[in-house]
Amino acid sequence: CKGKTMENKKYFYRIDILRLIFCLCVVVLHFENFYPLFSKNPFFGFYRAVDFFFILSGFLLMKSYKTQRYQTGFDFFSSKLKKLLPLNILMLSLMCFFSTFSELFANFSVKILVKSAYAFFINMLASVSDIFFLQIFIPVIENFMPNRAGDNLPIWYVSAMLIAEFLWFCLLSFKDQKNSNKSNSSRWVLLVSVFIYSYLAIQYKNLDLARESTPILHVSCGFLRGFADVGIGIFLANYKIEVSSSFLKALLKIFVPLFVIVFSLYAPYTVIDFVFIAFVSIMLLFEFSYTPKESKFLKNIGRFASKASLVLYFSHFFVIFYLYTPLFQKYPQIGENFFMSLLVRCGLLTVTGFAVYWLTKPVEKIINNILAHTKTAE
Repeated sequence: CKGKTMENKKYFYRIDILRLIFCLCVVVLHFENFYPLFSKNPFFGFYRAVDFFFILSGFLLMKSYKTQRYQTGFDFFSSKLKKLLPLNILMLSLMCFFSTFSELFANFSVKILVKSAYAFFINMLASVSDIFFLQIFIPVIENFMPNRAGDNLPIWYVSAMLIAEFLWFCLLSFKDQKNSNKSNSSRWVLLVSVFIYSYLAIQYKNLDLARESTPILHVSCGFLRGFADVGIGIFLANYKIEVSSSFLKALLKIFVPLFVIVFSLYAPYTVIDFVFIAFVSIMLLFEFSYTPKESKFLKNIGRFASKASLVLYFSHFFVIFYLYTPLFQKYPQIGENFFMSLLVRCGLLTVTGFAVYWLTKPVEKIINNILAHTKTAE
């Protein structure tokens, strides 16, 4: 590898396509966990897709930081909120609504309506931390926090990713106030990341800071691991891989991503977790080292994949908890037929995804107007 600065105006559509593929891996994993189609879950290793997203976040963060796209940590964080907050607010609202008004649908009465409205208000009030992506830091302790719609949502990684990215951006900015050479930041970033990973390797599945000792703040193992993944991505974003042979380059573009996806099926059984992380890092380093050939068709697919993966991730848990569940209970024969169950899942994901995409539009306009009138505190 040679230290080289990546060009600013490149669109890596293959990255967006990979993002959709790994998002589908997470969706398949969650469906298989709740309503399995197989006696033994063959997709357990797909949880490794989260590592892909964290490392990718590090690459994109460093790319934006080098081009000085954002001047402050607030600018960087607000840009993320513009994209994620509308979907998050919409999905939390729908979760609260369906969880509190479900009894009203079966048996309408004024008493139940008032009771459901009160429960909805309490649920939304208690979900403020979830709305602002702080749920990973709020412990779920009996009587500490009222029942929240966000407790069972598989979006913890979004919370961890946003906070980790914000902290890394602030750390990079603080570092460069004393050192104008931004490329040198990669050295200490790597050291911090390796240190965290080494600590997690020792405390694997036993690390859960402050859940019981200090219930005000909860720092999970998942957040620390994600923080380290982002750091690795930041480090690798300073380098490129050079392959002179066009044939070898084309071959690697096909087989490296394929190998990583297939290897994720066996990742839980590797002796050292670093192996999968290393393969993901090599894959992303390889993808970001080259500009794909100009293809309007593939670029359009990449942009669609980018939007689809975001909507799909936020909407799939709603399908699992509040659409697929009652359908499965009312028609248990669906679960007895493999192809019927698969068809129902695909159909519900598609319909819900399109509905969520269009419902998010008005929420997005409101949030953008609020952020547009917010001035950065210097």
